[in-house]
Amino acid sequence: MEYNKPEVILKTKNNEIYLTLEYDTENKWGYSNWHWKFEYGYEYVKEGCEAMLQFVQKYSFDRWLNDNRLVVGGWDEVNEWIATNWVPRLLDAGTKYYGVINSPELFSSLSSEFMEENVNLGGLIMRNFGSVEDAVNWLKEQ
Repeated sequence: MEYNKPEVILKTKNNEIYLTLEYDTENKWGYSNWHWKFEYGYEYVKEGCEAMLQFVQKYSFDRWLNDNRLVVGGWDEVNEWIATNWVPRLLDAGTKYYGVINSPELFSSLSSEFMEENVNLGGLIMRNFGSVEDAVNWLKEQ
């Protein structure tokens, strides 16, 4: 499985790609590939999450594969907004399962683990994985 034909490409003000979105027609789920870096600022995380919400509303899928392997830095400050604002709207749009391929970068990985604790309390079933294969297999089981 390869994801290399993004439908949505979001860029920073400096024209650097920070998020791409694709719809996997075979598995019927969304795929997001984050290139976010701490120095970009949290407004890009929020903007990206809003784009993801519009994407799930367009395609009506219940599973999401979120690829954080290229993320550098943590995003703890925006986790509360994700859990209390974005996740309820994502659930309302129909997404129930959210598999994350973690970044090898420590702070990003820790933020993702913190996010998992918070969003699972809100009803979204999120799991973090160290490999694409494990994340894909878990999503296929759902």
